[in-house]
Amino acid sequence: MLITFEQHIQCCFSFWLRRDHAVSEPHYSLRDLAEHDGILESHLEGLRLAGEAGWELAVEGLQWEEPGEVFVAAVLAFESGEQDKLERVLQTIGDTSELRRALISALGWLTWEQAEPWAIAFSESPRAFLRYAGIAAFEIHRQYPGNRLESWLQNDDASVQARALQTVGTLAITDQLHRVAEFIDNANEELHFQACWTTALRTRSKVAIAHLFQIAGSNSLYSDPAARLLMSAANLQAAAELVNQLAQGNSQQLRLATIVSGLLGTPDSIPWLIEMMKQPEFARVAGESFSRITGLRLDQRPFEGDWPAGFEAGPNEDPEDENVEMDPDENLPFPNPQVVAAWWQENQARFAPNTRYLLGWELANQAWLKKILVLGRQRERATAALELALLHPTQPLFEIRANGNRQIKQLGAGRLPTEEYRCYAIEAGPD
Repeated sequence: MLITFEQHIQCCFSFWLRRDHAVSEPHYSLRDLAEHDGILESHLEGLRLAGEAGWELAVEGLQWEEPGEVFVAAVLAFESGEQDKLERVLQTIGDTSELRRALISALGWLTWEQAEPWAIAFSESPRAFLRYAGIAAFEIHRQYPGNRLESWLQNDDASVQARALQTVGTLAITDQLHRVAEFIDNANEELHFQACWTTALRTRSKVAIAHLFQIAGSNSLYSDPAARLLMSAANLQAAAELVNQLAQGNSQQLRLATIVSGLLGTPDSIPWLIEMMKQPEFARVAGESFSRITGLRLDQRPFEGDWPAGFEAGPNEDPEDENVEMDPDENLPFPNPQVVAAWWQENQARFAPNTRYLLGWELANQAWLKKILVLGRQRERATAALELALLHPTQPLFEIRANGNRQIKQLGAGRLPTEEYRCYAIEAGPD
């Protein structure tokens, strides 16, 4: 069946949007991501074959000012090497953060050979956003920026400085950690957080970790990422105390406590998680945390429960309802608390208290973490990548959001198993 150029571009738009969600969703494995990215790339290739006609279709799409359309036009513009085409894309983006993020995603989609000239040019641009995008390109591709980093850290734009601070941590540029430490007491909230995040990730500095505890326990925009890192970087007792503190807070903090208890991974919190499964608002994230610790799949009967009667999440069909927020737990199952509790009663002896677990096996095992990085689902892979970075402070943080096929090659994974055999391999543990 022949596909028209118009169909190629519509598929590009929709597949990028799906991908944008997939990289952080609980049900996508690396194989799923690679297959999805292969389809997206095939539709992009269809537009490349169309030449100028493909570009004109991309320009037409820009009128909608949507991120998927910006991603497609930006990829074609970057690959063309033509500044005029890029300016057409930048004209559409303006100051819209979601559209800017799509442009950066396009830089990440390119090979480094394609992206490098743009990354260098952007990082030296008089326009702050382009400088930011240039830094992001180096970071996403895990490429050392050389002497440019010094000027980024001294930049007159706080967002550029913050991305540079993050890049030091992500790329493990240890000879710049002394410069990062200078920002720990900065009055700018973003600079303060990024300096603490990088320093804690690469040195486990007591000072940086103490600041992260303050951030995590506050109403800061950065309380979520601060708490997530602390589950891995702080000592076990202090991290557990933070979970308990958050659980006594408002609804948003209680949700965060439910999530990060799974990242901490100790079985001590499981009785509480089972109780949280009885509250529809928190049931699905409680189930995800339980699965993270024990490895028990809750997306199959009898462990999967039914949608609670009368409970609503995400937008509905009522035109009078102003709630348009998507259901953040859409791809998580509702657990059956009674059945899960019975399983735990029978299996809890397998789990030692005050010991961190990931999918049923002790987390302090590099072979297991590397296996999860290949065979886990995206959120589990993010945990494995972070733990490995903490174990190896001079090695870059693995990018689990990169092109799936590129990741497979980097990991030397070869052909990945089907979903059924992937689950069997995970259940088999480190061996």
